[in-house]
Amino acid sequence: MVEAVNRFSYRGSANDFDRVNGTDTGGKVPLWRLGIPYPSARFGASYLSPTESRIKDALENVPRHATLVDLGSGKGRALIIAARMGFRRVIGVEFAAELVDIARRNLAITGAGAEVILETRVNTRSGGPLGIYLYNPFSAEIMRKVAAQLDGRSEETGWLISIRVASRSAWNCSMRSWSAPSKCTG
Repeated sequence: MVEAVNRFSYRGSANDFDRVNGTDTGGKVPLWRLGIPYPSARFGASYLSPTESRIKDALENVPRHATLVDLGSGKGRALIIAARMGFRRVIGVEFAAELVDIARRNLAITGAGAEVILETRVNTRSGGPLGIYLYNPFSAEIMRKVAAQLDGRSEETGWLISIRVASRSAWNCSMRSWSAPSKCTG
């Protein structure tokens, strides 16, 4: 897998975060360049990570006693940042094996207390507060399914943090607490 890791490393486009941390979390990776064996790959989006400050701003109001799950975690930048912010548990879910390998290497380099799993779905029953972080990981069709699954866990406290979604019709809030009295429409 080292070959795959190197093939998808874009050191030339590394930003300040990567230079400071010795990681490879930047760059843009189109899905067609990845060997994704799942039919759901057609609903995915290219990998691209926001800046460190944008991730921190997005996660700022989520309580640190929550488990944070990054759906479409890519190379792991948000995982590293969330772990450093002190969340109880940080989990990345990614369906591209090449990106999972890069993320695991980045987590090892930084010593971040996070894990990343190769999967196409996630169990949202965490047994406690849950934050779901998304940075444009998939299409409106999948976003609607995720929103419906999260609505089904209304007995637990949780937050959906989305910096940019595939479609405003699929989700129209940048941060939503599904335990709050007012609900976003989707």
